[in-house]
Amino acid sequence: MTDFYNEDLKVLNFTHIDFDGVTAGIVIKNYFKNVITEQINYGQEPQIIDKLKKRAAEFEAVIFTDFCPSNIREIQNFCKTYFPIEIPVLVLDHHESAKEYDSPSTGVYINQKYSGCMLAYKYFGIKKDLTHLKELVTIANDYDLFTLADKRSMFYNALSWEMGFRWFFARFLHGNITLYPEEKEWIQRYVQEVKKQYDELPISDLAHKGCFYECDRYLAEMSVRLSKAGYDYQIIKHGNSLSLRSNTDKIDLVEVCRIVGKGGGHKRAAGVPIYYGEDIQKLVEKICYAVEHTINYGGDDGLPF
Repeated sequence: MTDFYNEDLKVLNFTHIDFDGVTAGIVIKNYFKNVITEQINYGQEPQIIDKLKKRAAEFEAVIFTDFCPSNIREIQNFCKTYFPIEIPVLVLDHHESAKEYDSPSTGVYINQKYSGCMLAYKYFGIKKDLTHLKELVTIANDYDLFTLADKRSMFYNALSWEMGFRWFFARFLHGNITLYPEEKEWIQRYVQEVKKQYDELPISDLAHKGCFYECDRYLAEMSVRLSKAGYDYQIIKHGNSLSLRSNTDKIDLVEVCRIVGKGGGHKRAAGVPIYYGEDIQKLVEKICYAVEHTINYGGDDGLPF
């Protein structure tokens, strides 16, 4: 059994592209002496094995944080058979759509109590002092679980998307979250821009108190405001994917993604990739059908299969 607490391991870390994922990557970088960090998102699982082949001589272990590949069994088998010496794989994830892969005995930990970065912090923090990262991790955990008890969490999330993964990773690598004057100035502009964007946001109403809109910036801020405006669910075109948000226990987005046949996440927040050439309108219609199904039947459609 590989000792994942060995700080000298050369690690290839695949971590989710969002605020939680980049913070999880920061935790891994603070624990191990030699880390290659790769961003990953849903729908990109087929790229993983190619990247493992490309970097074959550069790592001794693979760690997935805030992300569990849907092809994790294939990846584990590949890491056992392709390399001269078996490459161990560790998964630290919390998405409800990944529950079926939970298998601590094979190094796959799916724990929905915490965000991905908090899982990494707790897993590795028992062996090494990482308390200099505690405040950053706590803010990311607050945002990713959408508790929003910390007023700073929405801003740091926006900053991670505005400035990009690599910038955020380097900027907060050592856990110092004291803001520079220019970052404080950005907050003021950010507040004004969020209000303006919301006031001008083109929204299409959907059945069952839903809505569709396109949003490449401030997605979370728009989602919170629209939930307060009375929408029970939202489908948001965001880059090459559709982000889903639910404001009610009647609409389980993990179940919605299962019916649609792709994507995943949490009960109230999930993502569905848009494949090249795919008809977005038909995909939205398929999601709306799945929403109606979950409202009518929940997770059980009454059939014995």
